[in-house]
Amino acid sequence: MYIIGVDIGTTSTKAVVFDDLGGTVARAERAYPLLHPLPHSAEQRPEEIVAACIQVLNEVMMSASLSEEAVSAVSFSAAMHSLMIIDCQGRPKSPLLTWADERSTGATERLKERIGLSLYKKTGTPLHPMSPLTKMAWIQEGQAPWTLQPGDRFISIKEYVFYCFFGVCWTDESMASATGLYDFTKREWSKEALQAAQISAHNLPDIKPTKTVLRGLKKDIARETGLNEKTPFILGATDGVLANLGAGAKNDDMVMTIGTSGAIRCTLDHPVTHENGHTFCYHLSEDAWVVGGAMNNGGIVLQWAKHHLFKEAKKGRTPEELNLWFEKEAAKVPPGCEGLICLPYLHGERAPFWETGLQGGFLGMTSRHETSHFCRALYEGVLFQLKMVAEAVWELSPAKGKLYINGGFVRSHFWTQMLADIFNKALVMPSHHDVSSKGAAALARQALGYPPFPEDDRCDAEQISPNATAVAQYERPYAAYKKLADAMRTLQK
Repeated sequence: MYIIGVDIGTTSTKAVVFDDLGGTVARAERAYPLLHPLPHSAEQRPEEIVAACIQVLNEVMMSASLSEEAVSAVSFSAAMHSLMIIDCQGRPKSPLLTWADERSTGATERLKERIGLSLYKKTGTPLHPMSPLTKMAWIQEGQAPWTLQPGDRFISIKEYVFYCFFGVCWTDESMASATGLYDFTKREWSKEALQAAQISAHNLPDIKPTKTVLRGLKKDIARETGLNEKTPFILGATDGVLANLGAGAKNDDMVMTIGTSGAIRCTLDHPVTHENGHTFCYHLSEDAWVVGGAMNNGGIVLQWAKHHLFKEAKKGRTPEELNLWFEKEAAKVPPGCEGLICLPYLHGERAPFWETGLQGGFLGMTSRHETSHFCRALYEGVLFQLKMVAEAVWELSPAKGKLYINGGFVRSHFWTQMLADIFNKALVMPSHHDVSSKGAAALARQALGYPPFPEDDRCDAEQISPNATAVAQYERPYAAYKKLADAMRTLQK
């Protein structure tokens, strides 16, 4: 029995074949560009992503030498908050706008003034330019290069892929709950949100459960992928909530991801929102909801520093050698960087502030601070911000269990040990890295009535324990970071 988990990401799509024990049999990945044709834009060509989905499916079928009959199901994960317009015949009328497109900032601020936290309390999605709701409002205000005509629909990239594969315009409840228009108590499009976006429910996809099974793959897609037309496809969910499922996290656990950006999440058996709007709440299944917060400034902060602050260090070094140099420099100074603090707001910030224009900087500088101090301060700043997000989540759920970690940063023992020390928690790295793809496969097993992947496959590959001395050394710097972050926000309002 083989299940293929497909994960449509912001910069690439992956397909992973999992066997009946949850082991990886084959994997394929195809990248595509993120385009910035105008200031504050972040677009993609939807046709390229559909092509990538077809390619990776074909590649894993070929590389694993799978017959049509060997594949029990294909299930999908996708990045949240993407948006595009299609006409009544399913043809794209706009590019795909990703979560990083900030052109709806003005519309976002106007919505905040009018409705405050009232919609957030019903939908679980904070008002922010990442949100499809604010992008729809921006388009409907007539500020965008595209217009919505009668019969047109707003959809995400996953809906477009399924339209190309099956000819249906369906969204899953997880993807719907990340739009800012899904009322999680009524489990339907919110009338208030539709009014705020200046659209009707007819302009949106039909909402279906995440475990919805589709059969009848279009003949040309079946031929190109190597799959049978009758192969069950599971509608699936968003990448963030499926990462929790794929990591094997229980309701008392937290899952943290740091790649270009960062996020921390926990799973609950009921939806809940933060009284100050600091967290999101997204649907996973009928009895599972994921609460957490995402931040814009993760690994991208270190990459920015390596390419702009430390240009001389780049000369003559490979990317791997540059990363090693950066870590060695940061390791030269003690926790807290002798008072130097970095507020890493290169791209505004999402959780827990959800403020687009927020700016950062280095504070506490003195003449004794050298290159090594600035290197370490960048690492610490990202993790301090993540701890602020975690504290907002802990207000809603104690999450006293394990802290699972995934993303590109797990390759750095220096950074993961720093995380364990700042959070004062033992960290667990799952035995696999494609957690969203595996979450999609796990959801497919639920949808088809199969038993879950064996518990043994979810065993901890490695645990990192906090260092008691470093834990104590971080207490004052973190307290200072929180005060400076609040002061910076006040100063810039």
